[in-house]
Amino acid sequence: MKISNPEQTTILDGAGNPEHAARNPLQDALNSARNDILGRIDSLTSTIADSGKSAKDAGMRGIDVTNRYVRSNPWQVAGIAAALGFVLGAIVTRR
Repeated sequence: MKISNPEQTTILDGAGNPEHAARNPLQDALNSARNDILGRIDSLTSTIADSGKSAKDAGMRGIDVTNRYVRSNPWQVAGIAAALGFVLGAIVTRR
């Protein structure tokens, strides 16, 4: 294979040379872009983990509040459940 561009010859000749690869601007740009992408992925992973923890904490607080309400007002909860059952039963049997 004949290479007419001297720049291509230089790149191909130094492809196996680590010192040359470090000085190659294209390689530097690719390494920089790769590191930037990896950093963004790490940041996104951390953000998602934090969001999941926040959602879990909010859900646990909701469960605790509901549990306390049900334990302090059992007859009201039973009445609400019966009313919802009646309404859902009426809707299902109409169809």
